Amino acid sequence: MKLRGYSGCELEITEIGGRKCVRKIAADLSYNERLKEQKIKQVKLSIPGFRTCNVLDDGYIDGHYYFTMEYINGKTLAEEMELMELSELEDVIKCFTDVFCSYRTYDKSAGQIFENKLIEIETKINERCRGQLDESISSAIRLLREYSWDYVINSPCHGDMTMENILIQRGRLYLIDFLDSFYDSWMIDAAKLLQDAEYMWSYREKERSSNLCVRMTVFRDLLTEAILDMPEGKCILDTVYHIVLMNFLRIIPYANGSFDQRYITDTIKLIMTKIIKEELT
Repeated sequence: MKLRGYSGCELEITEIGGRKCVRKIAADLSYNERLKEQKIKQVKLSIPGFRTCNVLDDGYIDGHYYFTMEYINGKTLAEEMELMELSELEDVIKCFTDVFCSYRTYDKSAGQIFENKLIEIETKINERCRGQLDESISSAIRLLREYSWDYVINSPCHGDMTMENILIQRGRLYLIDFLDSFYDSWMIDAAKLLQDAEYMWSYREKERSSNLCVRMTVFRDLLTEAILDMPEGKCILDTVYHIVLMNFLRIIPYANGSFDQRYITDTIKLIMTKIIKEELT
């Protein structure tokens, strides 16, 4: 069976020695190096409380790089959220906050890296929109240009820690679909979790039950409270929300259809209101 991931990579369910596994194949030759970096991160990254799928082999098919990993028969955190017991949800969130809050050293060089990334994002947005930007998008870019990025913490990082990239099997948490992030920080991962928990990105085309909304609110509150409890926690959380804002800007050049475009624009307005009014507590 073959599937296609968000990056365009092909995902193939196959077998090695009678063992079910997943093969991830680069979408095109230009993606080979990025997929190699993702495989290296999956092999090397060790985060307490989380497991990764073991990489079984790698190589090339018609010049396209691939790697094969074990198949985990579990459900994504996004799927489990609606019916998860609140006590179980608290245990899951603690796995994140125990790791995130253990790193506390600021990286003075991060500011230039984030500024360069913003320039890249702005260029891609202008190419896609041909200079015809919604005012909220222009305002978001200006807000991020003026931000100092003084409270960025360097640490190991998954790179794309959405709830769809976390599997649960028999109470164990597995991280999948690692991404070669432009910068490694748990704050990047926290921002991706808030992208789902507060702004429902993974659920944008799905019906949202009251059970799901309650659990998402609990998830958001426990995550942000743990960050606020850190020394200078409000400044750190403020930085995380600026990263959330940057995340939604990054999606714009790849958004398909008017629904996604409206969703992104409306969400950008909500994030900016939260940041400007300092509604982080």
